[in-house]
Formats: sequence, structure tokens, C-alpha cells
Amino acid sequence: MDTKRRREVNADEFRTIIARSMDGFLMVDIKGYIIEANVSYCRLFGYSRDEILNMHISEIDPIDSVEDVAKRTSEIIQAGSLRFETKHRHKDGTNIDVEISTHYFPDHGGTLFSFIRDITKPKKTEKVLKESEQLFRTLVSASSQSVWSFRPGGLTEIEQIDKANASWW
Repeated sequence: MDTKRRREVNADEFRTIIARSMDGFLMVDIKGYIIEANVSYCRLFGYSRDEILNMHISEIDPIDSVEDVAKRTSEIIQAGSLRFETKHRHKDGTNIDVEISTHYFPDHGGTLFSFIRDITKPKKTEKVLKESEQLFRTLVSASSQSVWSFRPGGLTEIEQIDKANASWW
């Protein structure tokens, strides 16, 4: 990288970058209270910025209690960062699958910086695929006939599937 082109990024530029991030962003104190949120987070979960500020993480996370949040916070502090999946509750009460990337910043009494990504669609796709695989395995196992597979790339290529190892689907 050309170091002559490199320059310091000031605090206002960082605020603008976080404000415009496509992923949700939360800044949380070490007690679990939200002290900052970007527009993307508010839009995704239906809250105004004023509504979300000073809420406790346990109020938007339907899985973790106040004690669970404290335990996870300790894990993040010890590790310095953590990536995990959970759910956050939309203002309308629906739960949204999210992936969270959190980093601990020890200055000023300790703060957690979290980027939150909606993973609802990939989770649904994964579930449908697993159900389809299970259905296929059940059908192959229950079949009294041979099962044949026509592979893409050539109509002449045919192979018999071993019922005991029908996991290629």
C-alpha cells in the first residue's frame, strides 16, 4: 500500500461509516445496556433510536436472561471478541435470527461494540435443505426398488445409489 496516500481517519468519519453501515450496530456498556445504535439496527428491528437507547440486551434477546447476558459479557471481555448466533426481538414481537460480531473495548469503563447481521434467510434455506435431505434418505431407505441417479454433465452417466450411503443429496 502506498503510505503517502494513507491518512488518519477522524472520529467524525468513523461515526459516518458506522451510521451508514448496512449491518446493525450497537454499542453496549458492560452491564448490558445499549448506549448507541445505528439506523440499520433500528430499521431492522422496528425501534426508533430513542426507544432502543438504554434498553437492556435481555429486553431484545428472547433467549438470554440478564444473568446470561452478564455471563456472555464476561466471556467477551476475557476473549476480547466473540462471534455468535442468537435471536433479537423485533418491536412487533417476532424473533429474527442474527449473527453478532462483538468486540470489547476496555477504555472508559468498558464498552462492547457489536455488528449485527440478519441471517433469517440463510437459516430458513438451511432448514429446508436438511428437511429435503431427510425426506430423500427416508424415501431411499424405504424403497424396495433400486434408485438411480442421473448426474448433471451427461445423460449417459448413470450410477446406482447405495441405499446405506444415500447422503450425496
